[in-house]
Amino acid sequence: MSLKERYLKRTNWSFNLPDLVVHHERPGNPAPTMPTRERRLIQTRSESASSPDKAKTISGKLTAVSDAWDDFKESRSRQAIYGYLRSVYRLVMEYRRKRRTERLARRAYKYLGLFYPGNIEVFAAVIRGTSGGEVDPKTISKWSRALQYVALDKKRRLPLKEFMVAKGGVNACASNYARLRRSNAPRRRRPI
Repeated sequence: MSLKERYLKRTNWSFNLPDLVVHHERPGNPAPTMPTRERRLIQTRSESASSPDKAKTISGKLTAVSDAWDDFKESRSRQAIYGYLRSVYRLVMEYRRKRRTERLARRAYKYLGLFYPGNIEVFAAVIRGTSGGEVDPKTISKWSRALQYVALDKKRRLPLKEFMVAKGGVNACASNYARLRRSNAPRRRRPI
């Protein structure tokens, strides 16, 4: 399901994308104007990643990850988060190999129509951009730390879900990464 379809489902708005004419579906109410942020959101996101050309672009790949987010939201399974995290992980690792993570993070913010702050971690940027703003910052941070731990410790052929479950799940991976960062941090000397 594309962003447009999700937005329409949530707000009962309909859009004519070529000229961005806004119609409100409730009878008797005057047609309100669409806020600028939503207009930018509709303009920057692509409709779907079904064509081969769109699947090769960053926005097409972000749309595929966004579709994984939709699958996760529609599922009632506790294990469904691993499919979304796998999509995020694969996308970030692909761009890390190309040494294009800064560009990916910038595009993820643009994908949602947000201002890119510049010093954000790439996993967090992709999660924030593809989840449609539905995830709170604390959860974004936890998922980002878990994926950073996976990127440091996982063997290439081992599936992400198996690795994370073997390490204790998403929360355990996030705490392992935090512990690893604390142990590698330079220690300050106490004054004598």
